[in-house]
Amino acid sequence: MPIVLPWLLACTPEPPDAGPEVWSTPVAHHDDGFLFDVGRINRIDLTLSADAEEILRRERVFTQPRNEVRGTATLDGEEVGEIGVRLRGGGGSFQRYDDKPKWELDFNEYTGERFHGLESLSLNNHARECAGANDHFAFYATGLAGVPTSRSGHVQLFVNGLDYGLYVALETPDDRWLKRNYANNDGNLYDGGYVQIGTWPIMPLDFGVGRDHLFDLEEGVDVGAADVAAISAELEQPGVSDALWALIDWERMVRKWAVEQWSQNEDAYVPASNNFRVYFQTDGPMVMSPWDQDTTFSLPDPDGDNPLGDRRYQEPGGSLAIACNQDADCRALWRDAALDVADVLEDPAVSTWIADLLAVTREGLDGDPRGDCTVEDRDAQRTVLEQWPPGASARLRASWE
Repeated sequence: MPIVLPWLLACTPEPPDAGPEVWSTPVAHHDDGFLFDVGRINRIDLTLSADAEEILRRERVFTQPRNEVRGTATLDGEEVGEIGVRLRGGGGSFQRYDDKPKWELDFNEYTGERFHGLESLSLNNHARECAGANDHFAFYATGLAGVPTSRSGHVQLFVNGLDYGLYVALETPDDRWLKRNYANNDGNLYDGGYVQIGTWPIMPLDFGVGRDHLFDLEEGVDVGAADVAAISAELEQPGVSDALWALIDWERMVRKWAVEQWSQNEDAYVPASNNFRVYFQTDGPMVMSPWDQDTTFSLPDPDGDNPLGDRRYQEPGGSLAIACNQDADCRALWRDAALDVADVLEDPAVSTWIADLLAVTREGLDGDPRGDCTVEDRDAQRTVLEQWPPGASARLRASWE
């Protein structure tokens, strides 16, 4: 008699109970603004066939490429029609279909029709933070620092009628995102993050000779990654050469890095060469923007002194950050940007913004039927965020002065 592994006999798990109904009253949809209003919570309903569910349920670990299935969706009461649906998430945030996975909704995959101009929408699952605000706060801070960034909003997600709880609705960088952020918007946009070669290993992607072809072209013209390769070639020598200085918008680059330090982002470009996008303007230098920022605003260590900000400057891991740290002029530019960003983000309006945000998400997060955090953990994280702006700015200054 053949041996049958236990997991093959497993039944579909019983779904959790539903959480509180926290979505806001539908509003008029003149554009995509209702999705990225952090003062409201939209409702998304996904409908998937049994076959589509089974395909997604088989994804038990982080692999690439991901399976995409057909489904239908309703957003804030508006029928979207047939869309593509796939799971997202890397090693730290991937969750299985019956838990609380990240999602990518591809609006124009099968119909060719955008949803209020959007090609797709990314849903983040709060798997690596408890307050339901970290992503939002980090993207908000990035925008205040003058760096091109994505918009975010809140949704309560239902899949085949089952409550999956509160999610971050994150604007996926695409051609419209480029038009909103750049006057020069017909260049090449690449995805930078973890990549998988074959079945293993999963590795962070960065600039460096031999790795250029692994950058995923999201928008633009395929040039065989020649624009990426030009930067990688210059990194063969230490520091920042004149050619490398001309290839990159260092002013905005170091301001992005300053926000990484300020927000204690342990999974961003400087410490881990992860979660970034790079855009090559057709008649200007390359600009870097952030992606997932759910590993920000860490809880303090038992001694009350979290050293992540200092370590992130002293020991950069991304190749461009290493080169900048080795170059006196670039390091001075980085220092000046960090001090200026600290001033910008210490504005009392930032504290008011985070307090308002936490008020919107509190009920939904406390009652999330699929969330991993206890109410005590959520309250502790909220306290960190409420006290964050002035304290974080002081630490950022101290790490450079």
